[in-house]
Amino acid sequence: MFYLKLYNGRHDLEQTMGDFGFAGPEIGPLKSIHGTYTTHFMLSFVDEADAVKFGIDPNFPAIRFHEDMLCHQMPGESLAYYGDWTVYLEAGRTWQIANKGGSLVGKVADDAKHVMLGRAG
Repeated sequence: MFYLKLYNGRHDLEQTMGDFGFAGPEIGPLKSIHGTYTTHFMLSFVDEADAVKFGIDPNFPAIRFHEDMLCHQMPGESLAYYGDWTVYLEAGRTWQIANKGGSLVGKVADDAKHVMLGRAG
């Protein structure tokens, strides 16, 4: 399962940033994330009901871009713009990517901040 974490948030696009903005939500769990140019990210939730919890339309589960920033509005909050985001796997999970030259095996550290890669076999 994947998560999308939003960072460096602000409510006003014209705001002069002297430092990083506020941290946004961790959206998920997700089955997949698909980017379309820089217009939006389509999110496939593990449980579609979670989309509503994050203020996302389950019929069109997307987070859109405004220029070079993602914009998102959590229920009951003001629209926010995020300059940074990360996609990560659930902490403690392992995964494998197969390719022609062998396989890469990864493990997400328990603190979900680091991914360790190594060659399988």
